[in-house]
Amino acid sequence: MSHRVRKAAEKDIPTMLQLWDRVYQYDVSMESHFRWVLFEDAHKPSATTVLITNESDAILGFVSFVVVNNVGHLKALAVDGDQEDVATELLGIAEKSMQSEGATSVYVVKYTGNHYFFPGIDKRYTALLNFFLRNGYKETEETKDMYIELKNFSLDAQSFHKIETAAQKGIQIQKYTNDMFDVLQTFRSQTDNPTWFDHWDADKKPASGAFAALDGNQVVGFCEYKVSNEEGDFGPLEVLMDYRDKKIGSALLLKAMQAMQKLGAKQSTAKWVWPARLYESNGWLVDRTYAILEKQLKDINS
Repeated sequence: MSHRVRKAAEKDIPTMLQLWDRVYQYDVSMESHFRWVLFEDAHKPSATTVLITNESDAILGFVSFVVVNNVGHLKALAVDGDQEDVATELLGIAEKSMQSEGATSVYVVKYTGNHYFFPGIDKRYTALLNFFLRNGYKETEETKDMYIELKNFSLDAQSFHKIETAAQKGIQIQKYTNDMFDVLQTFRSQTDNPTWFDHWDADKKPASGAFAALDGNQVVGFCEYKVSNEEGDFGPLEVLMDYRDKKIGSALLLKAMQAMQKLGAKQSTAKWVWPARLYESNGWLVDRTYAILEKQLKDINS
């Protein structure tokens, strides 16, 4: 069957979304979010979505990818039915394009910006995982979605000890106030993941609830949370590298759990966390597990 390759356009979104929802049953998307991820990426023109269609222009599959700081990120790959030849061709197109833009490696997904569906491949998508493994990708790490019941939550002796340990090291955990915003910008520039806080640029403030860990006047740790319809949503959480292993992350997390409970949350989720052990050590349970995959592009012919 003959087919052609072309860039995706706005008119393709409804059909692409239907295909996406068939392939990714655990990640059904709203059209607005689908458009935002694939067509409104701040890294344009590097962010690209390519289609393969048949002779009637019916979409057989699509791939979306971006290059950031010489690293490729495969954001989406969806194929209609069991057509591995189409998936292989789309993957090859993406890899060669990313390599031509200077990428020496590619991740699925581990995107450093905010426009993506998930951080890696949910391990329940076994066929998709095996496809990538057959094509030279290796699992390099995991990230997880976590959840906790808050209805009957209370701090136990171990939790109090974690908060006290941070305090004994001179760290004060304080609720965020607007006069901290300028200091937070310095903290943001020092973190491993400054793009986690890109929403500050539009909102001029963090989420409705936040805590800061202070060493004197310096912010060394920070977390955000919000509550809606008795559901808590925690994250992001970040602690500067030099201040880790001092129970600061646990202290921030526990303070936020108390605050969410006070606001009426009966449970909370935290998406795409790593390392999960911080959450697990404070009573959180695993909801989903994602594999982050990587491939070196040096052996691909240009």
